[in-house]
Amino acid sequence: MDPIEREVSKDMPPEIAGAPRDLKLQWQKTYDAELDRASRDFPGDAHAQRQAARRAANRLISVDRPANYEAAMKLEPWKFLKREAAEGKLCIVTIDGQKFFYDVPN
Repeated sequence: MDPIEREVSKDMPPEIAGAPRDLKLQWQKTYDAELDRASRDFPGDAHAQRQAARRAANRLISVDRPANYEAAMKLEPWKFLKREAAEGKLCIVTIDGQKFFYDVPN
């Protein structure tokens, strides 16, 4: 098992399992820092603390809207949950929950 897999928080979203190691480390570093800050902002409320920390860390994994079909097809596999074509349309669902549609070229 990769050492990063042992170091990550249970709150790390499973969607980034295939992300580069550096991004996972940055996610964890951001999460830890924000969790520390949130413990001061929300004393005694562990749920709110984890929620604030995860929200901040997840900003690192936002995916920019692909400009077109070609750009959508070049997205790295870890950046999307679903990519399929049907009835002349390509549907992409990114790891941050965005959904995009593009016409499939002939």
